[in-house]
Amino acid sequence: MGDTTINIDAFCEACVKQVVQPLIFITVMVSTYRHLFYSLKIDKNEPKAILADLNNYYYHNRKAKMKFGRPQEQNGEIKYRDLYPSIHELKTIQKKINVFLQKIQLPDYVYGSVKGRNNIMNAEVHFGNKYFLLVDLKNYFTKISHHQVFDTFLYFGFSHDVARMLTQLTTYNGCLPQGAPTSPVIANLVFVKTGLKLFDKAQLNNLTFTTYLDDLTFSSRNDFKELIPEILQEIKSNRFFLNYNKIRYRKDFAEVTGVLLSPKGMTVESDMQERSKESRATKNYTDRVKASGQAALKKLNSQRSR
Repeated sequence: MGDTTINIDAFCEACVKQVVQPLIFITVMVSTYRHLFYSLKIDKNEPKAILADLNNYYYHNRKAKMKFGRPQEQNGEIKYRDLYPSIHELKTIQKKINVFLQKIQLPDYVYGSVKGRNNIMNAEVHFGNKYFLLVDLKNYFTKISHHQVFDTFLYFGFSHDVARMLTQLTTYNGCLPQGAPTSPVIANLVFVKTGLKLFDKAQLNNLTFTTYLDDLTFSSRNDFKELIPEILQEIKSNRFFLNYNKIRYRKDFAEVTGVLLSPKGMTVESDMQERSKESRATKNYTDRVKASGQAALKKLNSQRSR
């Protein structure tokens, strides 16, 4: 495929209407197994051998959920997530698929698992707004089915055979396995159609909208509480599941992907500020957040003074 990229922003409207004509050249280039294996630089017999014994290429790892370097707790007990990382030849192939799929350029509102972007940049986009809607998608990876993955590959122009092979190589037990190298990029792609609808809705109502994998953030200078049911319904109607315990609507102050936003700037939780006194890495991160906030505040004040 070389350096070919697909610019989704250029045909945002067409995607919302499920018109994918700009992706036809991908179908022509990657329409057969031979083309796929050549693009990934893998032996044609390798996928067949892996798929015949797929259970031996994943393992189960129960790991504590972490926040700011510490285990998360609920009612005094540590919260865990079940990971199914890939191993051996499958992991190698998935890394190649990940690089391959990264050539698809995602919309500008996507910040999670995108090269050159991070959680601080995601939060900074919302700085200066007054009202915030924070939405968390429940069990994001495992709730994305192999059917959704297959349909997504078709949507992005891959042939039926190639879409099926990519789906078989990147899903496990009927869903996206959390811990596999390909799961974040595929999750981003699966959410594109829904994301574009939400982006369109946000544009029509003067909202700022970003995604950071399973964290969706909407913000505005004006109160938009009346739009919340409509926004949530849009998400549910597209086969994504809401974590109602983590949905928040905030005024003036909000935590966006781990960054605390206020009218005065950007910072981190007090617990992390304390740990920054002992950890250089934590201090560097805290300093980056504050610097980004100062730059954003300066820019905002400059715009307001015009």
